[in-house]
Amino acid sequence: MTELALPSEILDGDLVVGREQLAGDVARLASGLADRGVGAGAAVVVSIPTSYEFVVLDRALDQLGAVMVNLPAGSRREVGQVARMVDSTLIVVGEVDDPHLFGDLDRWVSVRAASDLAAISGTGVSSAAAPVSEDEVTWLACGNGSTGTPRAAVHTRRSLASALRVLQEIYQVGSDDTVLVAADVGTEIGFRDGVRLACRSGARLVLQRVFDPGVAADLIERHRCTIAAVPTAYLYDMVAAGRKVRGLRQLLCEGRLLGEELTNGADDIFGSGVATPYFAPLECGPCLGCPPGASADQRAHSHGVAMPGYSLEIVDADEQPLPPAALEGELVVRAPGVALRYLMRNDTEQQFHSDGRFMTRERVRRLPDGSLAVSGMRDKNLIVRDGYAVAPRELEDALSVHPKVGRAVVSGRADRRSGEAVVAVLTAPEGQPERGEIERWLAECGISRLKWPDRLLFVEQLPVGEDGKIDRAAVSELAGQDASG
Repeated sequence: MTELALPSEILDGDLVVGREQLAGDVARLASGLADRGVGAGAAVVVSIPTSYEFVVLDRALDQLGAVMVNLPAGSRREVGQVARMVDSTLIVVGEVDDPHLFGDLDRWVSVRAASDLAAISGTGVSSAAAPVSEDEVTWLACGNGSTGTPRAAVHTRRSLASALRVLQEIYQVGSDDTVLVAADVGTEIGFRDGVRLACRSGARLVLQRVFDPGVAADLIERHRCTIAAVPTAYLYDMVAAGRKVRGLRQLLCEGRLLGEELTNGADDIFGSGVATPYFAPLECGPCLGCPPGASADQRAHSHGVAMPGYSLEIVDADEQPLPPAALEGELVVRAPGVALRYLMRNDTEQQFHSDGRFMTRERVRRLPDGSLAVSGMRDKNLIVRDGYAVAPRELEDALSVHPKVGRAVVSGRADRRSGEAVVAVLTAPEGQPERGEIERWLAECGISRLKWPDRLLFVEQLPVGEDGKIDRAAVSELAGQDASG
């Protein structure tokens, strides 16, 4: 029987659970899930907060050989979309204020506390073990497509283990470490680079349910956390808070470039060289990273170099390899950590090639020292805020049917904290609705809070081109000029 990978201890608020108790909770939950039809290959959609309950559920699914399909907490609309797409055996959600949200999907349970876990756990102990084959699918990593329709990258046990092995080896994560998970476990940062990394390495696991820079600092100091992976926006918040935090050995920052100001601020807060960027898309894992000891200049202006086991190349618009001296093009990745494909998606762009290459659709620059800097998406159909992709069309569709809104166009605006802010440019012929009214409307439409606009910009008329269509370039210029709100 394959031994289940578990952290040595879990700390969630006032709850402290050792490995033995965790193993028992996992076994009982696995038994209860098996009674509900969850077994090898069954897809389970999960949308609950970062918590002890999530870890138990993840470990139980892994023990059964089931497939984890994790979504950010509160992703109500996406839960229904993804559940249908993957033909899920079970849906596990947190708060549910409208059971009809899932339509005809009645295969769901609500998990908000340990008592909820106990209610769906079995009385016996499941003897199920993880499948021996490394080629079994274990994780469907979900993100947004350009239209807002979720896409799911199919990861096998082999590809997920390969991605984790890279992080573990390059940053020397072991059983003596304490891993802080501050990012939502519905994202690849919180799940793969947090929970699963701690499980694989046998480290202690500290959970932060909702990110707050002050709480994160307290957790790091109180529990002597040594490793954490966060979106770059979280680093910005902690630097802005100004509280010096010592003890972390490595703070991995996924997303946009740090820049000199943020790098210098992070060195002051955490110590020299602790905060370092890496680039780890959900489709291929940590392909770029600054190794320990990287210079401040490299950490500020690049995402580092190719991680061990990752073969990278830069290609032109026709997907032809550029010479080594080329300075900019599209980043292409080949590695064991690359997913198999997208699930049930009309992948007209053919990002996954039969020869093992993954076309990231990300622009990358080669710097004089050989390091690489990811500068943004090649096809600008998405707004990337805090490392989370927001599809303009999905928001526009929801906003445009609000009773007080005439037309709506959503655009991105450069933002120091999040990389990009989401700006909704609206017309309101009958009078401008309040922000709270718009947010309640988006919630009723099932739009996740992660996608709500940062700013509402009301205009008398949206700019149009000579063909009568909305001039999106002009709207983008309006959004970029608007620095208020």
